[in-house]
Amino acid sequence: MLKVNGWATQNGGTIGGKGGAIVSVSTGSAFREAIKDTTPRIIQINGTITIDYAIVGSNKTIVGIGLDAKTIGTIRLQGSKNVIIKNISCSNPNGDGIAAADSSNFFISHCTPNNCADGLIDVTKGSDYYTIEYCKFYYDKMTLHNFCNLIGADDADPDQGKLKGTFHHNYWWKYCADRMPRVRYGKVHVYNNFYDPAVDQKVSAMIHVAIGAEILAENNHFESGDDAFDIRQDGKILGRGNTYGSKYIGEQSNGNVTSVFTPPYPYEMQIADVLGAVVRSKAGVDGDSDLTEEGVIDTTPPVEPPSNEPLELTLDDGAIVELPKNLHSFSGIVTKLKEGTYDLKVVVSGVGETVEASKKIVVLGSKAPEPPNDSLISGFTLIDASVDKELLDMVEGTAYSLAQYGRKLNIKAIVTNLSVVNVRFALTGTQTYNYTDKAQPFALHGDDGKGNYYGGIWNPPPLGAYKLVATPVDGTGTALPSKEINFSFIA
Repeated sequence: MLKVNGWATQNGGTIGGKGGAIVSVSTGSAFREAIKDTTPRIIQINGTITIDYAIVGSNKTIVGIGLDAKTIGTIRLQGSKNVIIKNISCSNPNGDGIAAADSSNFFISHCTPNNCADGLIDVTKGSDYYTIEYCKFYYDKMTLHNFCNLIGADDADPDQGKLKGTFHHNYWWKYCADRMPRVRYGKVHVYNNFYDPAVDQKVSAMIHVAIGAEILAENNHFESGDDAFDIRQDGKILGRGNTYGSKYIGEQSNGNVTSVFTPPYPYEMQIADVLGAVVRSKAGVDGDSDLTEEGVIDTTPPVEPPSNEPLELTLDDGAIVELPKNLHSFSGIVTKLKEGTYDLKVVVSGVGETVEASKKIVVLGSKAPEPPNDSLISGFTLIDASVDKELLDMVEGTAYSLAQYGRKLNIKAIVTNLSVVNVRFALTGTQTYNYTDKAQPFALHGDDGKGNYYGGIWNPPPLGAYKLVATPVDGTGTALPSKEINFSFIA
């Protein structure tokens, strides 16, 4: 189920029409009637409807049903609060696709704004606390105004302290030429977005910061286009972890800017280099979206577990014990064994290969303890990501000097068991960061699978104490026993 996130969670949060009646509409007039008041309501759009200029009242969820839900005209938030819009393709030959003015707490997700004469999604006139995620922006041809997202309409507007928003996992696609986004005054968090205008055209810049604005741009990937950032007037931008084609951009800012605002909400980021597949598959109406909270039944078939799980356990006396399909610990098997010492061998038979693993178990009385170090992660290796070199196996409680070990660092979880298909990393302490690596080698900041490690947001890592918890996950999606380490970075 999709969850509201980013700046839309602040100022009391955003729940849309939750708890209200579900109304299905298939005409523009029915849509305008359903959205006009402030009564909580969930409006389901079926097919293509021409809405002209439709003003949305507060406390509404607007959701498209299926892949062909489309609005032609402007969905306008005017003095509105607490609105969710998702799973809609929207276009407008005469103006904006979605526009917000003097509105707050709105959340736009999995929409496909396209071919609008003005902005695809614009946020102006003192609007505040919004999140735009997993949207796909594009045009079918180049015009004089292929400008996507304007945040703050005019330098003279009294927007100071307003326009706080989050853009993440959006896809700016063909013929997007400008404003991705362009920001005045607001504190805007732009992370994990994918930029690929793709067509031979002039793109002045993709992210613009202007008068009174602060932008934190993290782990975005710019596949094509011209300049990533454009800085105007006294706008402030801090970019880190971004990549441009095959090039790591690193930390960028204007002038002496070393910091901007700190987002007041939790968030997880992927490494910029892997965003293409993630965003292209999930952004827009045709992306991977779960709409069950709006009364839509999720028809996605369940994932069948793999058939090559361990099937049997062979004891040192030759006895064979049948194993459950979801086995990830020996403790459930040995609790019924007699007192003594056993050499246990697990035989895993898959397609074209057989793998064996052995372990010694000591059984005391009628109770068999969990084997020591039962996590399938045996330890951690410190990586110098600037030269893709494994430096050393990390030791609990150790302080590592950046002067000695480098500034662009990563940490690899040591995993040899083939049943582990991904590792979830949770870093806390001086810095909080969460990441799931889905292929060997499993690393906190990821890698390309060919021995090239990423430094991610550690270039350099902040000095201080950290705790890293790594949780292996098997092919059935079961989280196995985790492994943790405490360490610190010093100058």
